[in-house]
Amino acid sequence: MFDILPIEDNAGFRSAIEEILRTHLPMIGNSSAGDPNEALRKLEQLRPGLVSMDIQSPEENGLVVTRKIQLLYEDIVVDILTSCSVSEYHQKIA
Repeated sequence: MFDILPIEDNAGFRSAIEEILRTHLPMIGNSSAGDPNEALRKLEQLRPGLVSMDIQSPEENGLVVTRKIQLLYEDIVVDILTSCSVSEYHQKIA
């Protein structure tokens, strides 16, 4: 089974993402994490195919956590979510 792990600190938005995934992709297993540290704990157990990363987390910078995930789990794809303008993070991501 293909799993998706959304990482989002806003509980309402996280709940909306979970509902969209359950409704439109019922065959895909999904869990979620409220912060990057919780996500890192879940990654080893779940081994999702996709992580949806909120890069504006109050706990830890999502870009830093994305790099950690890429180093630890080369097979996991990380999709970055943000409400900021692309130019604000473009150089940091590259």
